[in-house]
Amino acid sequence: MSDHWEFFPCQMGENRAFIFYDHGIRNRINQLDLPVSARISVPFRSPREDGLPTDEEYDALTALEDELAQEFVKLGGVYVGRVSVDGGRYFYAYVDANAAQIDALAAKLTVTTGYPAKATVSDDPEKSTYWNTLYPTKDDWRLIQDLKVIEKLQEEGDPLETARKVDHLAYFDDARGADKFKAWLEDEGFDIDWVSKPEDDDLMGISFSHACRPVLGDVTHHTHKLFNKAEELGGHYNGWGTTVEAVSN
Repeated sequence: MSDHWEFFPCQMGENRAFIFYDHGIRNRINQLDLPVSARISVPFRSPREDGLPTDEEYDALTALEDELAQEFVKLGGVYVGRVSVDGGRYFYAYVDANAAQIDALAAKLTVTTGYPAKATVSDDPEKSTYWNTLYPTKDDWRLIQDLKVIEKLQEEGDPLETARKVDHLAYFDDARGADKFKAWLEDEGFDIDWVSKPEDDDLMGISFSHACRPVLGDVTHHTHKLFNKAEELGGHYNGWGTTVEAVSN
């Protein structure tokens, strides 16, 4: 395991899911000589209507995860992430172990935690479970960045209730693409704050803004379109920022 983990919501079929995965291991996971993907699943004791766990289960699930990660290490493996969806949690690891060993681990976990754990193993030398189940798509990664800004605002005491100016930035290495993006922004109702003039090999920057509440649904509605449109025109959407509007005492 690395020290860099990421967390993000996503849609899995008709269900809302939350993924927590080891992002730091991405550069070396394909080199690990661990050919078996192991999955341990447990049902939530009292799932909410949306199929996710209640706050009352937090400590028990955290303790289970810590124990499971240690057990994977004892098998010479590495724990790489989890998915919470549709009334249960699925823990993933790569190991050099057989199905009997993983079944024994699930049985042990059932006794020590009280959760009826089930095991699944599959040959996965290409690490496709990590890349296809846990690793974020481009849209997921954009959502992760949106969450980081929102969490920072909350850490500063912002209740996120007030609409305010939200600043965005995009870069282009081609003036034609930048001009098309600028025209599209104006059609979409964004205010253009400034456009940089590239010198030599510098990128062309466009700073623009609009007003909204910095909550996930409002922000991602815009960043999804901005990211895709900038990419379509050969540019790169660089994210957003805003002022902290903390509650005054």
